[in-house]
Amino acid sequence: MESFFNGFPQLMKASVSLFGIFALAVISLFLVVLWLFYRAKPKRETSILLYIILFCLALALPALAAGSFLDFRMGSEVVAQTINDTTINNPTVDNVIKANSINGLLNLEQDIPVPISDIKATANALWDKYKSEVCNQQERQQENTDIQYTFATDDGNVTAVVRMIILNGNTMRFTVDKKGIKPTAGYPVFIALHGGGSSSDALDNDDDWYNVQGLWGRDVDPGIYIAVRGISNTWDLHFRPDSYPMYDRLIENMIACEDADPNAIYLMGFSAGGDGVYQITPRMGDRFGATNMMAGHPNGVNVDNYRNVPFLVQVGEEDREYNRNLEAARYNELLNSKASSRGGYAHDTFIHAGGDHNNWIPETYVSPQPNTIIDNIAEWLQGNGSGGGTIEQNTASVTWMKQHRRNPLPSRVIWDTSTRADKRLTKGFYWLDAGSNPDGSLIDIEYSRDSNTINVSQLGSYVEIQFSPQMVDFSQPVTINKGQDRFAVQLKASLKKMVETLVDRGDPNYIFSDDVVLENAGGTLKVSGQPSSAVDNTVIGLD
Repeated sequence: MESFFNGFPQLMKASVSLFGIFALAVISLFLVVLWLFYRAKPKRETSILLYIILFCLALALPALAAGSFLDFRMGSEVVAQTINDTTINNPTVDNVIKANSINGLLNLEQDIPVPISDIKATANALWDKYKSEVCNQQERQQENTDIQYTFATDDGNVTAVVRMIILNGNTMRFTVDKKGIKPTAGYPVFIALHGGGSSSDALDNDDDWYNVQGLWGRDVDPGIYIAVRGISNTWDLHFRPDSYPMYDRLIENMIACEDADPNAIYLMGFSAGGDGVYQITPRMGDRFGATNMMAGHPNGVNVDNYRNVPFLVQVGEEDREYNRNLEAARYNELLNSKASSRGGYAHDTFIHAGGDHNNWIPETYVSPQPNTIIDNIAEWLQGNGSGGGTIEQNTASVTWMKQHRRNPLPSRVIWDTSTRADKRLTKGFYWLDAGSNPDGSLIDIEYSRDSNTINVSQLGSYVEIQFSPQMVDFSQPVTINKGQDRFAVQLKASLKKMVETLVDRGDPNYIFSDDVVLENAGGTLKVSGQPSSAVDNTVIGLD
């Protein structure tokens, strides 16, 4: 239905063209009647006027007729293309999808090519089937069921309505508060991580979790506000290795079963939760529209992978424990440097004037605004936490994040493969896949749809580039360049590839139709197993 409304202006254009043709017929009939009237009662003045009208119409009518016909043809073609977003024309592809479950499609004995004109409609059909099946699985239904959960806080026992994801012997509990009328693209989702951290028992972390359940949710409407309980009581409770596949699962459930907008998933965290945001952002950046770190410590995390995730840092000016304040300023300058040299790395840093570790939390709400923050962060950092002047700024976390949306297919991806979550079930990062055992190298690859090229600036030993028609033109060869090495490859859309990539992340934006593997062995670049020719643009047909 959404595809239909996207094509509505074109439908109107086709309708107007039909009206133009009808109008030509009416005008012609009118002229015939006028001529007959003149023949019956000729007058010199009427004759001159009639000749002028006929002369003008003789010039205008052919142009109007041709224009109406062409507009009708163009309108009809656009309507046909719009309809094809939801209608698969190839009977083989259509019948196979209808006859099989997603699991059955994954295990087809023989792959099926998908015509270029059917890629979009095939992706839509697969996504609809996936949503229906996955949300009816017993395990997923249990994960999406609200239950009563009682736990201790500093003020005594409380009972909250929570959901649970259980994976590899670990339990992730979280509250879900869904509010407002669903936007056209789906509900934005705000995932909040509580403070606390290392503790001899669960009480401290449960108390912080309970507090965060009511903090930023007040600013989310419409949207889904989720407060996650860390899976342990250790200092790294939000970014334990087993946490990452559980975050993926939570997000997948929201997209498929709660009508969440996959391009409006946001992450925020305070104190130990801020530690988590620093670490999760570069390892799961392909999931988020923006993230907000508050009062945490980066613990030396590499920021290369932040390039396509808008990142907000907030800290109190006087939050000197573990040098959280100075580290926030240092990371601001680091991100400034990356943005200057590479582009991307959208970020802001709000150092709350006079703030300690947590007394500025109310300044992160939508109201009251604005608030006082350090103006010149570089000068403040150089002064070891003093100087820099102040300015008034809107510092509301939800407001800042929701102005951004994820671009799931950014034209350039920079990926430090040593900064990744090994236990994520997906091995992908945006449109790249480094396999199960990456060598820790930096990968820097860019595509251009205008020139139908892939330009490789840096590459480790292996990477798989995954393609969708939004990235390149499948009807033309795609040229892959790395230094003097150059290939031209002809992509072919594959049903199996589309199903595999859909299941991999449960995200309709990451349904890819074909892939190309680049290997760097002993200085020799190979593309899908074929050695490179430095000057020969040989077209390689990939199976």
